[in-house]
Parts: sequence; structure tokens; C-alpha cells
Amino acid sequence: MKRIVLFFVIIFICTLACKAQDKFQISGKLGGVADGTLLLIRDEGAGADTLATIPLKNGVFIFTGEVDGPAAAYLTTADGAVIIPFILEGTNIMVNVTANGALIQGGAQQQLFAR
Repeated sequence: MKRIVLFFVIIFICTLACKAQDKFQISGKLGGVADGTLLLIRDEGAGADTLATIPLKNGVFIFTGEVDGPAAAYLTTADGAVIIPFILEGTNIMVNVTANGALIQGGAQQQLFAR
């Protein structure tokens, strides 16, 4: 009887571990962008899912959350004037946009995407 209970406890713990989500933080600065709203959107192929919306003040922003695994995503202003594609992963992601281009540093999948 103890073995059966132990078996189910182990199965339960494994199920929780498999469903664990990875935490992410996206921070950065968008140079030359007016104050407004910044959206974090996950691209799901046939559609898009808005994960978060935050106010953009002086071009500085920080998003935090959880993600199941690597996913295509982008940051965009509410008016769609700026769109920054990247790979969303459970890691720290840094985005720096200037008039000369964008620098995005993140996890392993982002490095592959940037090549």
C-alpha cells in the first residue's frame, strides 16, 4: 500500500515539474519613441496573443512574466509605429533600440534567431 501511495506522489510531482513555467524579464530602452503604451505580443502563427501592456515613459520599459517555452514574440507601440521581433524565453532579455538599429540580447534561441 505504501508503494502505491509513493508511486502516485512521484507521478504528481513529475506532472507539476513538467508544467513548470520559466520566468522572463524584458528590459530596455527605445530611443526616439514618444511616451505611450508598449505591448508584448506572442506570435502564434494564425494569430497573436497580447501577453502584457505597459506604459512607456522616456523610452524605458520592463516586462516580467512566465512562459511555457521559447516562442516568437514582438514588442510594439500602441500605434504600430515600432515593431521589434525576438524570441521570448525564460531568461533575462535586453532590448536597446537607437536610430542606428536594434540590439537584442537574450537566451540561446534568441542568439540563433539573430544569426
